[in-house]
Amino acid sequence: MHKTTLSQRTRTEGMALGLFALLVCLGGMVFGCGTASNIPPSQQQTEIQHQIPEGKSLVYFYYTKKYLLGTTAVALDGKSSPIEKNSYVLWEVEPGRHQLTFTFERKWYKKTVEKTITCEPNQRAFFHLYAYTEDDEVQHKILQASANAGQKRIQQFRLMRRFNGEIL
Repeated sequence: MHKTTLSQRTRTEGMALGLFALLVCLGGMVFGCGTASNIPPSQQQTEIQHQIPEGKSLVYFYYTKKYLLGTTAVALDGKSSPIEKNSYVLWEVEPGRHQLTFTFERKWYKKTVEKTITCEPNQRAFFHLYAYTEDDEVQHKILQASANAGQKRIQQFRLMRRFNGEIL
């Protein structure tokens, strides 16, 4: 008959406990411990959440890059929000002309890119930042995306903020 000593049992129980802890950690990594805000909404949720109020316009600005060592913000007519990589900001506005502004900022550097846009009633407009090189310098401008391209992007991205009197 084989006898198990106390130290062997303690070691075996310790190994079992360690294995259990490892499985719990791996399960957390596989199934996620993040918040739901990091998961893009489904197409149906996006369409319901972003229905156009009668007579209004919806303006989307989506951002695909990461600005290193600084902050980025986007504003429409002074209503400003920080913006991060793979996210977007949404404004509900009256039809007409509006000023869209994107800002990169560091302690010692600030660059602003502006575009005057015209919004039509009962329509969505999608904008994004475009980078290009001119005379060996990186330049930026705000471009309007097609409705199809813009809708595809925002379905993949996270909503940073919505301006309609309500802050998300």
